[in-house]
Amino acid sequence: MARSRKDGDPDNVPSLRTLRFRDRAPSSPAALSKAGVKFAFTSEGISLRRHREGSQEIRGSGLAPDAAVRALTLSPANFCVADRTGSIEKGKSQIC
Repeated sequence: MARSRKDGDPDNVPSLRTLRFRDRAPSSPAALSKAGVKFAFTSEGISLRRHREGSQEIRGSGLAPDAAVRALTLSPANFCVADRTGSIEKGKSQIC
């Protein structure tokens, strides 16, 4: 029987800690939001398909839609430029 790429290395068995981390990962944004922690999403380094799959997992894990939109838009912008422009508000300098 031919092995597929998804089979991976049979000798490389993930630890229970790693498996728990992977299982809980989709619910992390909702937990961060509930705790008042600022966070942002990025799609850097992943395919569009994987980004969509991850977004679906997160939506199903209890993150409010407005918090998800904020994590994709305003939060990354604040993390990237707020220290150079002060804040992101109407009338402030734009960095392009």
